[in-house]
Amino acid sequence: MTDSPKSTTSSPAITILICAYSRRPVVMECLRRLEQQTYKNFDVVLIDDGSIDDTFAATTEYAKTAPYPLRVYTQPNGGVGRARNHGMQYITAPLTLLLGQDVWAHPDFVERHVRNHEEHPDDRFAVLGLSRYFDPDRTITPFERYLETYGGQFSYGHFKHGDHVDWRYFYTGITSAKTSFLKKYASVENIFFLEDMAWGYKMERDGGLTVVYDSLAIGDHYHPADVTWSLERHYRVGQHARMLVTDLPELTDQFKVHASPARLNFYRWLAGQHKLWHVIGAIMQRLHTRWAMAWFSGRVLRLHYFAGFEGMPKP
Repeated sequence: MTDSPKSTTSSPAITILICAYSRRPVVMECLRRLEQQTYKNFDVVLIDDGSIDDTFAATTEYAKTAPYPLRVYTQPNGGVGRARNHGMQYITAPLTLLLGQDVWAHPDFVERHVRNHEEHPDDRFAVLGLSRYFDPDRTITPFERYLETYGGQFSYGHFKHGDHVDWRYFYTGITSAKTSFLKKYASVENIFFLEDMAWGYKMERDGGLTVVYDSLAIGDHYHPADVTWSLERHYRVGQHARMLVTDLPELTDQFKVHASPARLNFYRWLAGQHKLWHVIGAIMQRLHTRWAMAWFSGRVLRLHYFAGFEGMPKP
């Protein structure tokens, strides 16, 4: 562990918790963007989740000269849920901002989170910001905008600024909450991809969590996403959804694919046509930079999720 030698003039109002794994250049830019924040009374806790590159060494070195207090810790690789639980034990600030390693905060990002909590002091109140695909070296593709807006990865197209949203939108890469509330509920460690949903569900079910969306609390999400990556991700999300409903069977209806028995059998047959999906995937990959293919993409992604959930081989 290493600490930045700097300290705030008073106890920080908010701690930014970042869980990092093997993306050194992206993580370093995430940290540098925090230098530009209009709100200064924050500190940062970074948990390196057993990176196999030099992320830990680079962030440890950066902490020596960072213009804000930064504490860097490391752990054996165990996933973001375990890293998050590890990091929460070091936080004493009244607010915690969960920031993805690949989310680059706009200058007023932290300030908007803090001001929202000042207006809503209830312990159960959380703030969801806007995570939007961004790449400084290229134009974001229509397919990526589809993933961001309509549920391929996020679902920002389904609600608007100021809306109250439920546990399904507790996106832990861009959300803040009261530290005392978060510490009552451990983040799920055995499930990936959906660990934030599982955590949000338990907090809503047992503690009355309420999440409000602030579309002006913006973080640029640097994570290139093409069709090949998305199909693989949806298949793995399906696998982990199966694990989640084993642990929380009351969520089965939320995560299973709903259709008639005949339609489900057709999906099973269709998911097994691997040569067909190899061709379809290749065609979609060629088209995705020019066309979102929204209607078709939604169904192809859904089928890959279904195969993962059913325990079938990847299409």
